[in-house]
Amino acid sequence: MILPGPQPQGVDRVEPTHLHTPCSSPFFASLKNEFAYRTVFPTRRQAVSGIAHWIEIWYNRSRLHSGIGYRTPVEVHDSYRDEARAA
Repeated sequence: MILPGPQPQGVDRVEPTHLHTPCSSPFFASLKNEFAYRTVFPTRRQAVSGIAHWIEIWYNRSRLHSGIGYRTPVEVHDSYRDEARAA
């Protein structure tokens, strides 16, 4: 049953199904389990800043991903760019 009026929105609220893809689900699981659940954010601004930092610095540049041969996304991107330049 859907109640009238605004509904509470928490970290685990159900997102629209078009946002749940085979690629996005593991990403959001990693974000929640490796960072969000372990961090207290006093303000929304600090949460946004902290999550952006986690994505840009840790997830894309340092964290090894099994789906891309235990490399970082930045390493994979750079190798594609270098191959394209060489071609």
